[in-house]
Amino acid sequence: MIRRISPKLVSISSNAAVATSATGPAGSIRWNYEDQTLHVYNNDIPGGYILSLSANSITKDMYLNNVKTSNSSFYVYNNNNTVNTLTVATATTVIIKSWGSSGGNGSYSTSGSSGAGGYAEATVTLQPNTTYYIYVGEGGKGPSGASFGLGGAGGWPNGGFGTSGDATGAGGGGMTMISTAEFNTSMSDSSIVLIAGAGGGSTGYNGAAGAGGGTSGQSATYTTGGTQSIGGTYNGSKLQGGNATGTQSGGSDDGGGGGGGYYGGGGGTSDAKPGSGGSGYYNTSICSNVTLGTGTSTAVYTSTDLLSGYSTGATDVGGSPQNGKNGLVYILVVG
Repeated sequence: MIRRISPKLVSISSNAAVATSATGPAGSIRWNYEDQTLHVYNNDIPGGYILSLSANSITKDMYLNNVKTSNSSFYVYNNNNTVNTLTVATATTVIIKSWGSSGGNGSYSTSGSSGAGGYAEATVTLQPNTTYYIYVGEGGKGPSGASFGLGGAGGWPNGGFGTSGDATGAGGGGMTMISTAEFNTSMSDSSIVLIAGAGGGSTGYNGAAGAGGGTSGQSATYTTGGTQSIGGTYNGSKLQGGNATGTQSGGSDDGGGGGGGYYGGGGGTSDAKPGSGGSGYYNTSICSNVTLGTGTSTAVYTSTDLLSGYSTGATDVGGSPQNGKNGLVYILVVG
């Protein structure tokens, strides 16, 4: 059924009740009069919503999952590690700003940090009768289990995992990607629109993990970032962050996972080497006015339009592993 929140703002297709609470259950819809923003809730991420629409001037009809909007700008969040889809009714020119996720933090000591997500921005003319898939990267996971002996999982959709040891490594973050086909590691470059690389995972030892790219991911100690043609050392490959050497449990290499990207950052190796960042990408036949930016350790390349709590890395905290921060996408309609 159709619920009209505002005759000039947006129409919603949903079977869920309109939420009135500050958080809202999955699938619910809430109009916040205080910040004049519509929130569509779908998972337990910070803020609780996958999409927010601000009350700006009417431009083009756009459809994100089951949400129709005529607004001029909106954010897209990690959708409980599932893809968001975007379509337009007519050809629509947008500026896309995207940030990859950050890697997780190991817990051995305070001697390092996780890598921040990379940045990719482009002007793109979206075409009708085309589905655009938006993968918003998940932050890499910190070590878990007894005595933090289980290496952290890589962030969705393509971060590398960390491995176990006395300084068990965290997982690398997942890239943020806009594409015209569903993600798989053998997908054609022609179906990729834009990628922001993700940061590597740390171990709490041996320094900082590398930030995501950008044209290339930032290299960490003893590992290398992904580039435009090759994955980082170790184990980085096309569209996949490098798994650290060793095993997630019962091993001794204790490396951090590499960040996902166009080419994934390298995973760490013994003894407790952090992971590096994955690279970004843009499709030259679709994108114009492009900026690819690589962060530096915990800092993103640019925070303009980046909301607090997303993409940035963090300093290691001894005895307390941390999950990385999710990526983010901001879309501004310009014509």
